[in-house]
Amino acid sequence: MTKMCCLCTAVSLVALFALPAHAAPIVTNGGFEDVGGTTPGSPGPLTGWTSGDPANQFASSAFPHSGGWAAALGAVDPAMGELSQSLNTTTGAPYTLVYWLYSTGDVPNTFSASWGGNVISGSALTDDTTVAGVYTRFAFPNLIATGPLTTLTFRATNDLGFWHLDDVSLSTTPEPAAVWLCGPVLASLLVLRRQLGRR
Repeated sequence: MTKMCCLCTAVSLVALFALPAHAAPIVTNGGFEDVGGTTPGSPGPLTGWTSGDPANQFASSAFPHSGGWAAALGAVDPAMGELSQSLNTTTGAPYTLVYWLYSTGDVPNTFSASWGGNVISGSALTDDTTVAGVYTRFAFPNLIATGPLTTLTFRATNDLGFWHLDDVSLSTTPEPAAVWLCGPVLASLLVLRRQLGRR
């Protein structure tokens, strides 16, 4: 029975130390809440992001998905409609991008998300009204990083109104280390149980 207890303890320790530690968000200010002392109702800064049109891209308290702020994107000139951020990534690692999008329903409009300079398949919208008046979740898995820095870019134009972007997050799924490490120990535990059961 002592051997059984030792093996149970070993399994618990392996599982505990194999679990990934809580990591800091990869995307800086993905919820657009970092607006300094901006008063709600006034345009706030898009801290951590690079804007191509600060006059028409800003943090807004009008239609947040969560918290008190979202990014309002209303550039008219496509050349100025970029909102981007360079992210620390691991070369060859797969990532999942998630964001929430809302529009005021005005057309013409365009929207897309790019990963490392390439438009993500399924992210491009043109004269879209499906997200008008309601936040919609978009998720894109298996985005492979090709280097230690990867640029995430949103391109948005809206001639008469605004897109509202919120809760942008990026995550990677680590190898299930706990499962692989616990396998041999669990197998040994089953063998021991059978041996003890025969006594």
